[in-house]
Amino acid sequence: MQKEMKKKIFKRFLLWFVGINILGIGLNVLLYYFSLPNQIEYVLYNIDNIGVMSLVVFIYVIMSVLLYLAINLNFVAKMIK
Repeated sequence: MQKEMKKKIFKRFLLWFVGINILGIGLNVLLYYFSLPNQIEYVLYNIDNIGVMSLVVFIYVIMSVLLYLAINLNFVAKMIK
């Protein structure tokens, strides 16, 4: 039972994770294509700055962990009901 629940949680996390990333990348590419302000230009211009890149990676990892925890808490709340 516990393994099945963890697999469900992980599958749902991967679905949301991939969906959010595809949406974000797609929107940034559209903004870049139409020469509107976006994050791709900022990251490309500051690729040499290790501080900016490490901050980007840190925030990305933290947001992924928070997404996983939110999905996990949702399953726990459903089990309590």
